[in-house]
Amino acid sequence: RRGEKRADKPIHETSPEEVTALITGAKEAA
Repeated sequence: RRGEKRADKPIHETSPEEVTALITGAKEAA
């Protein structure tokens, strides 16, 4: 559930590394 919590943050407040992790995680979960 940590990923969902992180996704709630605005993109501009999220580091590029976090964005990449979120995108990669979403692709792997799909």
